[in-house]
Amino acid sequence: MKSCDECGGAYYAKGKCCKHYFKSRRTTTRKLIDKDAQCASEGCTRRPRARGLCGSHYNVMMGYTKPSESGGRRGRKRQELVGYRGAHLRVEAVKGKATEHKCIACGDQAREWSLDPNAVHTYEDEGRVWSLNVDDYDPYCVPCHRDRDGGYAWHDGLGYN
Repeated sequence: MKSCDECGGAYYAKGKCCKHYFKSRRTTTRKLIDKDAQCASEGCTRRPRARGLCGSHYNVMMGYTKPSESGGRRGRKRQELVGYRGAHLRVEAVKGKATEHKCIACGDQAREWSLDPNAVHTYEDEGRVWSLNVDDYDPYCVPCHRDRDGGYAWHDGLGYN
């Protein structure tokens, strides 16, 4: 029966036990990249990890992340990643659930957060509208919310009339 070349333990692969086999794999891969190497992306001085690119540039190339638009920061700003649902979750995190408030139009129990029509909006492909500013949302009951939106619930695409 085979045993590990280094410690005599149970054989796993390539003449080594499990511990020494994976240790050799870790150290072997790191030796392949020159210590003075830099990322192949223009202007980046970080050490490459794969295909000559640093981790963040490799992730962009593979499509795992989007390129940074903020200059020196790694990744994108959190606000840039917010969509329709994320904007509403932020409102709920800051102001609480709409049901904890009174409707600002009639004073009844509020049910939904309504976006101010005069606020700066962000549009999504499905036609939904939202704002990154939490202060642009007000608590409304369902009838007042529909009246405010002109009889059409453009915020959720359901089209109430």
